Amino acid sequence: MAADNSAVAEILQRLLQTPPAEFVAERNAVVKGLRADGDKDLATTIAVVRRPGMSDWLLNVAAAEHADAVAELVEAANEVIDSQEAAMEGRDAGDLRIRLKLLRVCAATLATHAGGIAERFKQTGAGSSTTDITTRLTEIAANRGALALLERGLLGAEDPGSSDPFAAIGGDVAPRIKRTEPATAHARAKAKPEREPASPAEKPSGPTAAERKERRAAVATAQKAAASAAAAADAATRAVAKQQTVVAKAEARVTEAEAQLAALKEAVANAADALEAARADNAVAAADVDAAQKALEASERALDE
Repeated sequence: MAADNSAVAEILQRLLQTPPAEFVAERNAVVKGLRADGDKDLATTIAVVRRPGMSDWLLNVAAAEHADAVAELVEAANEVIDSQEAAMEGRDAGDLRIRLKLLRVCAATLATHAGGIAERFKQTGAGSSTTDITTRLTEIAANRGALALLERGLLGAEDPGSSDPFAAIGGDVAPRIKRTEPATAHARAKAKPEREPASPAEKPSGPTAAERKERRAAVATAQKAAASAAAAADAATRAVAKQQTVVAKAEARVTEAEAQLAALKEAVANAADALEAARADNAVAAADVDAAQKALEASERALDE
């Protein structure tokens, strides 16, 4: 895909956010429409795009719905790569531990968002759990090309290249050194007497091969630790979510009980009002009875007279 082809990028962003089960049909429909419009080159470009994996699809959707979280992870991952490269080149790498911690937090946040998307689309297969997504993010975080694709929501659109975190380092630090003309054994033997031991001032600058190997091992260990920590963070996130559900249910029960209590209080108040009214009616009736009784007695006395 051409990096400057906005039309391709726009189509791919929509296509790569299509649920995996619907991807092939949607891609074929897009290709058919492009060919009908006479855009055969663009149709050919889209036709070769393969369906992304479950985790990549979820992260592409997350890139559209949670762009800030994706941007924060990309920034944190690039800072970790910068530190790793600086360490490999013998430069000040800064505090790698702090940067790795920040990357783990960003990865856990984004994995939670993507996991929520999986639940919304009712996806439960491989690659849909937050643990699977976190593992995928660990791979993406070590590759600048993959990070760029993630930020644009284009994971799966093209090969991001090497995932070696040291691939961008050139010069003598690079793991592979290109030789234009390998020396023969005869030439090495002939040149050997002419070589003199290097003085301390002539010692090549930069880390030795052993030091580079040790640093690679340290970074690999750090990456494994980051993956383990991310998995632990995912477990903690699930635990928090579970407790939040418990609290929400308890709050719902409290709200329901409060509503029932309010209804009972209202019923008691209404009953008290009715009782008071009944007492008032009873007093009036008693007064009427008393008046009638007196009238009756008066009438009886009048008859006796």
